Amino acid sequence: MISDNDKVNLSADKQLPRQESVDENKKKKRRIKSKARQKIPHGIIKLTLEAFSNDPYAFLQSSPELFRVLSELDINKGKINKYYFDNYITEREYADLLSQITPITQKDLFSREEAIRLLELTAAIGLNNDLQFRPIVLKAAQCLGLDMNEEKDITRLIRKGEIAHRAEVVRGLLLSFDWSGSLLEVSLLGKDNKIRNAAEKLIGCVSIADKLFPCDQDCRLPHYDKIITLDKSAFFSILDTNATNFKMLSSEFLKLIDSRVVIVCPAEVLFSVISYVRKVSGASIAEDILKNSKNVFRLICTLPKLKKLIFSVMFYEACEGLDISSLYAVLFARMSGTPLLASDYAVINAYEKMSDIEERLFPQETISQK
Repeated sequence: MISDNDKVNLSADKQLPRQESVDENKKKKRRIKSKARQKIPHGIIKLTLEAFSNDPYAFLQSSPELFRVLSELDINKGKINKYYFDNYITEREYADLLSQITPITQKDLFSREEAIRLLELTAAIGLNNDLQFRPIVLKAAQCLGLDMNEEKDITRLIRKGEIAHRAEVVRGLLLSFDWSGSLLEVSLLGKDNKIRNAAEKLIGCVSIADKLFPCDQDCRLPHYDKIITLDKSAFFSILDTNATNFKMLSSEFLKLIDSRVVIVCPAEVLFSVISYVRKVSGASIAEDILKNSKNVFRLICTLPKLKKLIFSVMFYEACEGLDISSLYAVLFARMSGTPLLASDYAVINAYEKMSDIEERLFPQETISQK
């Protein structure tokens, strides 16, 4: 016979596992909710980035600030520590390393050892932005088995060792070093190499007899960070070997490309450049410029708001004499809060003086550059 006390104990024993099961179910529900909360923000970010990738200028029209933030995120994603040798060598050491480079660069063909040493020295003293020296760097990489026209990722092992630093001496060419600065690997980043090749094909691809934007001094280069707007005057200075500021603007252009700065080119600017080049240099060159521009620049189509504003500012004193493409570039740069790269002083002056009426033009969208 089972006593009343035993019945009570048995009943309690049966209930205990049940209580544990209820607690476990609550914990599971909490975990599921927690995971859901974690996934929702990530999902929103992913969808936002996908939407921005598909149609970035829809963001620009609704929120120039969000456009700029997302553009910078896109740049930061592939950020590389490029110059780890900065402040590493003295002036005397710099001169000594430069004297070691000179005999190698004077040769028509490099040996494997010379190519390796050349790349090591290049990373140490940063000569890669020099227009004349840059092809030598690419030639050295080619000697080590890299096809500089390749558009896929490739890595060549030079020697075994522990990688301590990486340096991208030109965009798409990534060098890996040990702690002593000895080269261990050379890598080609296919997508970036394609952009760099297209950018270099734009430099000096035409020779225009007329000085389109004559000036007696170097143009003022803007302070820029992650995104910049291109005016047609700077575009021509990059393309035209006879341009007054060709050397300086071409060198600056390569720095922008190597630094992964987003160069925004309004459709009006590109159309104006292509139309003129086709007229003076032929359709073939114009088509090549268009093709390479699509790989290098972030092209934007006409924004309805700016079309209306052009008629509001065309009689503004600072805008006197500007053609519609430059006026559009100035307005776009002001609206998006980006610096303007130009070599025509009239355009630079209009951009700087536009701040006087900027609040009236863009009461909500203006992003001040401080």
